[in-house]
This record gives sequence, structure tokens and C-alpha cells, in this order.
Amino acid sequence: MRKNCGKYGGGQIHYLLFVLYTLDGQKTMTQKKICNSAGLTKPTVNNVIRSVP
Repeated sequence: MRKNCGKYGGGQIHYLLFVLYTLDGQKTMTQKKICNSAGLTKPTVNNVIRSVP
């Protein structure tokens, strides 16, 4: 049985983990650098960042 992941359901948790892994140990990083490092599109990164409380 699949657990409910709340607002991160439907695979969005994977994108959040990609972004967090990319940011780990970085003092500053632009959205463009996150996109390039994580291999995600700019709208995806924007949606992930906006969804974090």
C-alpha cells in the first residue's frame, strides 16, 4: 500500500530531494545553477522552492 506523501505526493518529493542535494554545502546558489546541477527545468525548481514551507 502506498503512503500519502501530502503535498509532495506524485513524485514531487524526488525533485525536492534533487534540489536539496544540490544545495547541500553551498553558501549561495542561483536558480540557474540549481537547474544545471540537478538536471531540472527552471519551472520545476521554482515550483519545488515555492512548495517548501
